[in-house]
Amino acid sequence: QAGPAAPVLAKAAPTASTSTKPKPKRASPSSTPLRERLCGAPQNPMGYDFCGGNRIRKPAAEICDHFDCAQEFWAGRGYLVQCRDGVVSLTGGYRNACAEHRGVRRTVWT
Repeated sequence: QAGPAAPVLAKAAPTASTSTKPKPKRASPSSTPLRERLCGAPQNPMGYDFCGGNRIRKPAAEICDHFDCAQEFWAGRGYLVQCRDGVVSLTGGYRNACAEHRGVRRTVWT
């Protein structure tokens, strides 16, 4: 006589695949086109851009090799801005910043 039958174990029901959509990769600075990283600023080794960050009050000595500096650039005492005519000036933060260049267009950042 055979002993009691072994209990039959039900197979686990296959679970629905919980596949998630792959997350889009965030562009790393090295894979982002340089033009986009600088937000329109000229290519420069200092990393100055028009994107945002920290204001520049003491620019690198070679800034005028990469940006079109206003006459009397080094006499400025503010932060670095680009004037409406395209030149950069150290008059940011002052009431008459870029007065001889049709006003301030945007800040230059690092």
